[in-house]
Amino acid sequence: MPLEGLIDIEVEKKRLEKELTNLKNLLEKVSKKLANTDFLANAPKDVIDREKQKKEDYTERIEKLNKNLEQVLGW
Repeated sequence: MPLEGLIDIEVEKKRLEKELTNLKNLLEKVSKKLANTDFLANAPKDVIDREKQKKEDYTERIEKLNKNLEQVLGW
């Protein structure tokens, strides 16, 4: 179903790009944390597991946003 006329494509594109940038920054931070050997050596297992889960979540959300952005740009 075409959404042209129902949503402002430019506004939606900017919103998706902003959210994508934020998620990429969060992913970078958590990736650096998980690459830090001191963090891995000293943090409790549950904290490490929580950070790994965040990384997976951010990665999935980035993939979904990229697909959404492609759809918006394709209209």
